[in-house]
Amino acid sequence: MLGGIERNLAAHLLSPFGTQRLRAFVVRNSAEDLATVGALIAEGVITPAVDRTFSLDEAAAAVRYLVDGRVRGKLVIVS
Repeated sequence: MLGGIERNLAAHLLSPFGTQRLRAFVVRNSAEDLATVGALIAEGVITPAVDRTFSLDEAAAAVRYLVDGRVRGKLVIVS
């Protein structure tokens, strides 16, 4: 499993035994939403949290970094 999937699954399994109740939700991005976010980034209103940038040749290392749970932002793979 990748990223926060393991944590989310564990949280949902443990939810009945704790004081917090968790609910799942799905987000669907539209072209309009992405254009708005892109404009906000271009204007400097928001800044993406980029943890690390990897070259395409380092894609396997990027996946290992993600699976290890060390990511604190977005990973970027560039060609």
